Amino acid sequence: MCLCVEWGLLFPEANGENQSPINLNSREARYDPRLLEVGLTPNYVVCRDCEVINDGHTVRIMLKSKSVVTGGPLPSDHEFELHEVRFHWGKENQRGSEHTVNFKAFPMEVVCGFGGVLVPERETTALSTNANLLQTGVEWGLLFPEANGENQSPINLNSREARYDPRLLEVGLTPNYVVCRDCEVINDGHTVRIMLKSKSVVTGGPLPSDHEFELHEVRFHWGKENQRGSEHTVNFKAFPMELHLIHWNSTLFNTLDDAMGKKNGILIIALFVQIGKEHLGLKAVTEVLQDLQYKIEEFRRLRSHVKGAELPEGNDGMLGDNFRPTQPLSDRVVRAAFQ
Repeated sequence: MCLCVEWGLLFPEANGENQSPINLNSREARYDPRLLEVGLTPNYVVCRDCEVINDGHTVRIMLKSKSVVTGGPLPSDHEFELHEVRFHWGKENQRGSEHTVNFKAFPMEVVCGFGGVLVPERETTALSTNANLLQTGVEWGLLFPEANGENQSPINLNSREARYDPRLLEVGLTPNYVVCRDCEVINDGHTVRIMLKSKSVVTGGPLPSDHEFELHEVRFHWGKENQRGSEHTVNFKAFPMELHLIHWNSTLFNTLDDAMGKKNGILIIALFVQIGKEHLGLKAVTEVLQDLQYKIEEFRRLRSHVKGAELPEGNDGMLGDNFRPTQPLSDRVVRAAFQ
């Protein structure tokens, strides 16, 4: 609650259907060529008489000289006067803006308050394209066309939109994991993979009845800062690290390769890792990997290239930020065992 994720619980008046801020998803925005026909026309004058206020929440600049904007998507012949400017920023460069673009936040957002509503319709309009989005891997589908399907992962898990399913509580997952004394730890330049050679399985829960899923490997995804690192997010909040326990259906298939791409073939259990004390509920996993140190600082010391190798421009050679951006939920439904 201290992160104000469930905003509507703290401020019930913010539970309407047209709340702001929002995430601006470029893949779901509706292209409107009319926005190019008439651009916004700002008529701003230098403010030599204004008041700067620190109200304990933000910094506000109250303007006393008249500045206006017209045109663009605004009602024809309507003039909107600039009243004040507000600033929103984060304590880290990875967050700060109120709105996000494809779930990417920016260090600061400046809000110019006018006497009117800019876009009355509940639509997301793409006014421009930021080339940096491609460089940071936000537009994943442009870089990897095979990832343009309707059932992509990872996703943002929205607790308010998840469907409560009490059946998930009737039969819990039953992990039968054994301590791995013969496993291989691999740094493949993108992530850390632990290849297991002893047999560990999981059954029950929402899995098909009487099907056994064998644990094949464990993969790690982490950020160079604590504010990011997980692939999935919860109410747009990321975690420092995410573990993927990758299983295959050993009841229906003979190998992992046979199970890939098949219905009920693969099971991936994702676990968020937070900075803090040991979580007793994860002991079934951590005991399997008893020789691995779970200090995230150790992961951040790993390198993505062989020492002495020529690095691409802008690459510091340190392994991290090896997570994919979240993808559209599409028509899928997230089920939850809690209300």
